[in-house]
Amino acid sequence: MKAFLLMCCLWGVMLLLFSQPPGVRPSPWSAGVFVMTDSQPYKDASGIVRVLPSVVYRGERLTVQGPLVQYLLFRNEWVTLNGNAALQFAPYEEDDSFVLIGLDEPDPTLLAGLDANLSFAELGLSDLSLFFTAEGDVLGEHSGTQLTAGVRYALGSPRNKLSGGIGAGILFQDGNWVDYFVEVPEDKATFSRPAYSASSAMNPYISLRAFWRFHSSWSLLAIARLDWLDEEWTDSSIVSDDTRTQTIVALNYTF
Repeated sequence: MKAFLLMCCLWGVMLLLFSQPPGVRPSPWSAGVFVMTDSQPYKDASGIVRVLPSVVYRGERLTVQGPLVQYLLFRNEWVTLNGNAALQFAPYEEDDSFVLIGLDEPDPTLLAGLDANLSFAELGLSDLSLFFTAEGDVLGEHSGTQLTAGVRYALGSPRNKLSGGIGAGILFQDGNWVDYFVEVPEDKATFSRPAYSASSAMNPYISLRAFWRFHSSWSLLAIARLDWLDEEWTDSSIVSDDTRTQTIVALNYTF
């Protein structure tokens, strides 16, 4: 509930701030550092914090944003179609919580897929869009698939000093994907950690995005997402929370 109230407050602040005339197109290259956090839903686990170098390139068709690579495949007045590839970090390490000790640590893997964005600009609703994504593990670490459907509302132009957006949607994750996070194999089960294998899950979420160009060469990007976890997650013997919060904060210098 606290996380939900915080997201709502940030939403209100963003609606008040992000209304400005468009600026000039910035350089496509920037570099810096980004911090990723994950609240982790596991019993007695503290959140994960990762600090990584950031390299960003925004070209006409190719976009690179840290661990995400996107290539524009098709665009018209209504539809934009992209091909994506991204690193999926391992969901936990064995020493993150006592309940995870003895489980085999999952390895990071590579995701690839497509996303489609449906714009309503032709109807006079340029800030509103629907989107659909499909992605899967291409290295066979868990061979899972995730589908997303949602809505976005843009706040301000990306060329402004301040811009951002709000979003909401639902994630469909197949059993392989969910097992990557919550499975307890039979040979790793204990009295306090019964064996568990998940089926597919549907997780609704809300998200916020804010971008602040506070200097001609420096910018700050913040993204936050709150997921409500399906029972296929929460029924696992290693999970205690019914929500998951993820954030990214990136500080970049534009060349």
